[in-house]
Amino acid sequence: MFEALQFIADWFNETIYQFVVDATAFYVQMATIWTVKTAVAAMSFAWDVAKSLIEQIGLSDYMASVWSAIPGQYQSWLAYLNIPDGVANIITAGATRIALRFVPGGGIWR
Repeated sequence: MFEALQFIADWFNETIYQFVVDATAFYVQMATIWTVKTAVAAMSFAWDVAKSLIEQIGLSDYMASVWSAIPGQYQSWLAYLNIPDGVANIITAGATRIALRFVPGGGIWR
């Protein structure tokens, strides 16, 4: 009789506890994976929105006109230092950040 009660007590204390731990770990893993996948999808969508926003505003044309207004000797130095690429990346990142504010699930890590 004591062995049967001991078996039941062990089953509640160890088996159910381990099941709860495993189920909770599985839930946390799936929630984390879902969160990352949602954020990646939101970033991809926001990137597309930002690119179309930059094209509609005409920012590329404005940047080209500003670049052509810079004297040639300075253009060569700035091109050597990849300043135009850096400015384009910063502008695109800013537009993407603005677009992410409007996407549900996009602003997960603020």
